[in-house]
Amino acid sequence: WMLNPACLMLCPLVWAILNGYSFCKRFTGWTHLVLGLALGLAPFGAWVAVTGRIEWAPVPLCLAVLFWVAGFDILYALQDEEVDRNLGLNSLVTRMGPSRAILVSRVFHLLTVLVLIAFGRMLDLGLFYFIGVGVVAVILVIEQAMVSAEDRSKVGIAFMNANAVISLTLFFATCLDVFLA
Repeated sequence: WMLNPACLMLCPLVWAILNGYSFCKRFTGWTHLVLGLALGLAPFGAWVAVTGRIEWAPVPLCLAVLFWVAGFDILYALQDEEVDRNLGLNSLVTRMGPSRAILVSRVFHLLTVLVLIAFGRMLDLGLFYFIGVGVVAVILVIEQAMVSAEDRSKVGIAFMNANAVISLTLFFATCLDVFLA
């Protein structure tokens, strides 16, 4: 095994969360947060893998990923509302209705931006990073504006395109900040 001891110790927890997500749709409408947590553990795992230590520093980035993923998964779930209802599966869309679920998605995306700002300040990141966060905020606003309870026709575009651009924007902005600043 090439994992450091800290990573190895966390494996059962990560395994349980990753596998537990699939069952959550049977029990709770908050499955979007479980998916967000499953993906949000990736930056934490990478931090532990690189440093060999469990620290608080990556937690804001994990939370940003959690809220970002939960926010876009709610939008994606709009497409599945009828199927989920017929199969008895839960999501915030089926539990709260599309309009309220979209509102929760917007709150999650606002929290994403706020936590990314906190993360940048906590690690003393610079201008390039914060410009990237600003671009991410604009893209999230555009993503939210593309989807409504009445018009779900652009969910696929909002989901795939916006989130791909967000990932790349934050990655390159952070790299520029770390390597050029």
